[in-house]
Amino acid sequence: MFSTKVTTQKQHDLFTNQQKTIEEQVKNLKDFVAEVENTVKVVEGKIKEEIATKKVIETQKEAFKATQKLTDAEESLNQERVIGEKKKEELTAQSKECKKKSDLEAANIKKVQEQLKNVKKAAGETKGKDDKARLDTEAEGLSKAVDEATKDMDDSTKICKEVDGKLTDAVEKTAKKVKEMTKKIEDAKKAVETAEKDAKATIVTLPGGKEEVEKVEKEQADE
Repeated sequence: MFSTKVTTQKQHDLFTNQQKTIEEQVKNLKDFVAEVENTVKVVEGKIKEEIATKKVIETQKEAFKATQKLTDAEESLNQERVIGEKKKEELTAQSKECKKKSDLEAANIKKVQEQLKNVKKAAGETKGKDDKARLDTEAEGLSKAVDEATKDMDDSTKICKEVDGKLTDAVEKTAKKVKEMTKKIEDAKKAVETAEKDAKATIVTLPGGKEEVEKVEKEQADE
């Protein structure tokens, strides 16, 4: 009877010890699983952060590229305006000088024509043979001078028209280019706005990114 009780007690103790051992193993296993899950969460967090960081870098690069394109477009427009204005000034000066020369030639022709008229009148009124011959010769020379001056004036007028044509063409071409470049600038501005918006959207995915964006926006609003 006593032996049976001892045996039963030993079995009970053995069962109890086994149960404790199992419970300890279960506890250790749970701790291990929890540690693994935590490690997985940390790794996943780092991976997400790395992906977000990479995305931020990409959107920042796109924003920089868009801004650079806008800057280049604005510089090209300014350069085109400077070149166009310089060309316009040069051709305008040539046109004015040409018109001045043409007006002077017209005035000289008028003056010589008036002289020719007077000489012919005098030749018609003179009674002396020698005087008439002299005046006829003078009239012939003045007539040739008028023809030559008229030819020179016609050449000058032709040149003036060419200069005026170049001036008109230069103004129209500059205006067309400026219009095209202005359109590119407007498109570039829209691209910059979109790129900056995308950049802000990715920054807020980073730890503290939202606060940083709000801080920048506040500083810009205060300026």
